[in-house]
Amino acid sequence: GYLRYNAMSDEEISAFHVMLGIYHFQLPAAILERDGYDAGVINFFDKQYDWLLRWKEQCIKMNIW
Repeated sequence: GYLRYNAMSDEEISAFHVMLGIYHFQLPAAILERDGYDAGVINFFDKQYDWLLRWKEQCIKMNIW
């Protein structure tokens, strides 16, 4: 919807995908800080980190990273 009101450059689009990945990674990090480092939280954090790496690889394949 944003593009209907204001065009984005390729650099801005690329930055959006990077920001989205980093923001997604910050959420479980906040949970770790709040709840501590038990095995369940560590496992969740590891899955989120795996998601971030796959997201980055997908963005690279789409030439937006």
